[in-house]
Amino acid sequence: VADAVAGLPFRTGAFNVVLEKGFFDALLSTRQGEAKLPSALREAWRVLAAGGVLISASQPGQLAQGSSPRVELFLQAGLQPPPESVVEVEGLPSRGLRCYVVRKPLDAPE
Repeated sequence: VADAVAGLPFRTGAFNVVLEKGFFDALLSTRQGEAKLPSALREAWRVLAAGGVLISASQPGQLAQGSSPRVELFLQAGLQPPPESVVEVEGLPSRGLRCYVVRKPLDAPE
């Protein structure tokens, strides 16, 4: 068990895929948690290898009142290098799920 806000016990670029299911929703359920999201995103980004993908699964309606849409949250988190792409998988909202794929540039330094 690790705290993504405080720092994960993995080396930089350790994983080709980081799968997040519900953790961001939990942070976004309160204003206090929402303030921690950029740190958690940056830490997940740090352990992601160049060319890797961060996959985020979410239930619609989990954003705190007045929050930015999820794609904007990824783009505004200060990820370095910036994401190559942020894509929402089509067809899932009607099934009660949203899924986002955030790709780290292949030429990202480790």
